[in-house]
Amino acid sequence: TLGRLVWGKSHEDTACTYYQLGIVLNAQGDYDRGVRELKKALDIFETTLGRDHEATARTLHHMGDSYAGKGDTTAAMVHYGKALIIQTARLGRHNPQ
Repeated sequence: TLGRLVWGKSHEDTACTYYQLGIVLNAQGDYDRGVRELKKALDIFETTLGRDHEATARTLHHMGDSYAGKGDTTAAMVHYGKALIIQTARLGRHNPQ
């Protein structure tokens, strides 16, 4: 992608591009490709922002959406669970997100 050329392949903005691609692919029903793009985003977010960052949690949540769309409820629950742990720790149990 152009972002990779401008920012580098390990930059947060590159991760945001992968993240958005994953969301669009999920919306189109292309869950396998959505997971691949979201995994790229997740790897960068975990490295640059940390495993407990909200962007990491959002990415895990959308990966859960991908797996749910594919009918893989076990993988979906694993990813939703990881996202929930981060969100609860960062935002508190009563946060509407």
